[in-house]
Amino acid sequence: MPLSMTFAWTRTLAATIAAATCLLPVAVAAAEPFRYVPSAAVVERLSTELARYARAAAREERSSPVRPAPSRELAYLLLEGLAAHGPAPEPLDAATIADLTAESSSPVLGGHDPRTRRTIVRLSPRLWIVFAETTVQDKALTFIEAVAVLYVKTRAGWTQRGSGTAAWPPSA
Repeated sequence: MPLSMTFAWTRTLAATIAAATCLLPVAVAAAEPFRYVPSAAVVERLSTELARYARAAAREERSSPVRPAPSRELAYLLLEGLAAHGPAPEPLDAATIADLTAESSSPVLGGHDPRTRRTIVRLSPRLWIVFAETTVQDKALTFIEAVAVLYVKTRAGWTQRGSGTAAWPPSA
C-alpha cells in the first residue's frame, strides 16, 4: 500500500473516531429513559376511551365467541403503550396491594396464584398501571393471559379507571 493511501486512511479513521467521540454524549443522553407523565386532561381522556372500549367489548362478547374481545385487547395495548414511556416495571408488593384493594376489587390484585407475575409501573405518585400475567394450561394448549389495570389517585383514594386483557402463546 502506498504511503499516501496509508495517511489518507489514517486521517479518515481519525476523523471517524473524533466524530463518534463528539456524538458520544448525545448517544448516552438519548439512551436515558423517557419519563412521560400525562396531564390530568390526558388521564381523563384515557379513562373515557377505556370506558368506551369496555362497552364495545361487552357488545363483542355477546355476539362473538372470540376471547379476549378485540376491544379488551386494544385497551391492553393502550395501557402497555403508556407504560412503555414510564419507569421500568417493578414487582408488586403487599403494601401496594393493600393500598389499591382498600378502595376497590380488581382482577389483577386478588389471589396468590404462583403462576401469576404481577408488576406495577408508577408513572407518577397519582397514576399507576398494574400488570398481571398468568400462564394458563388448558386441555389443548398453554397460553399467557395478561391484564392491565389503570389506577388514579383521587381525593377519595385509589380508583380503577379501566382495564384491558390480552392473550398470547408463551415464548419458547
